[in-house]
Amino acid sequence: MKPNSVIVCFLLGLLPLGLKAQQTPEKTQRSILALEGAWLWADTDSARLASAQQAQTLLLEGLDQKGSWDFDFDSLRTSTIAIAGHPKAPFRVFTWNAVLLDKRFVHFGILQYKKGSELYNFPLFDSAQALPEAWDDSELIPSEWIGALYYQVVPLNKTDWMVLGFDGHNINSNRSIVDVVHFETGENGPDLSFGRALFRESLEDPSRATRMVFEYHKSARMLLRFEETEQWLVVDNLGSPIEGGNSNPYLQFPTGDYSAYKEQKGGSWVRFDLETLRFVKDKEVENDPENLELPQPEPKNDQD
Repeated sequence: MKPNSVIVCFLLGLLPLGLKAQQTPEKTQRSILALEGAWLWADTDSARLASAQQAQTLLLEGLDQKGSWDFDFDSLRTSTIAIAGHPKAPFRVFTWNAVLLDKRFVHFGILQYKKGSELYNFPLFDSAQALPEAWDDSELIPSEWIGALYYQVVPLNKTDWMVLGFDGHNINSNRSIVDVVHFETGENGPDLSFGRALFRESLEDPSRATRMVFEYHKSARMLLRFEETEQWLVVDNLGSPIEGGNSNPYLQFPTGDYSAYKEQKGGSWVRFDLETLRFVKDKEVENDPENLELPQPEPKNDQD
């Protein structure tokens, strides 16, 4: 670790709580930048994790200050911290990662949510190395967060927003993640969770996945992007050029073909071949079994 950064980390840790509370958003940004992204290059795992945690503490204190919602944190955007939001979304999410010496990625984040004049800040804790059972089919709370660097937010409805993220994961593979941010009204303010049963692999598939995690070879780059004009989520198809490799995520690569997820009437997002979807008629998509109305019984005649 660079000597100056060691001193900065040490002194920040010794600041009295009263002084820490006086952080303004602008001072917060400068303090985080002074850490110089040590969570990526420090000499030990413990130093990298401590630096990333220090950044989370500083950012949380800054986001708790009045006026933080209107501060862009533009300098953080040009550093190693990703900031994702949407003009229609009442939240934004800050994410970054510590890269351990064995090339595992550990993510940190804060989601800031605005409801009326009130601000709520949710620290996010990466649980990727110790996920709860059935994590891929469960709604998760912030302490169970599947870490990722979020880069796009997509409005779905008044309570749900789709988020797209990238995870460097480990020495063998990367992951691209589609998750859903969901808010409910709790006793002490809004409750945040991740995951909603929305995603289907075809019109014939009645099951819904809670989130989508695409894992592929470390050297590969996968396209995952929501197209505003077409209102669909475009993804690279993945496959293995090695015989028998389709069951091994470390051997997955983009095939050169694309699929797209398109929202249906019932709220689910169904996967189509992209070239097929470009020419599909609305009436064909409406043949989704989830959209079919059951026949209603005829009203009973009391004179019968």
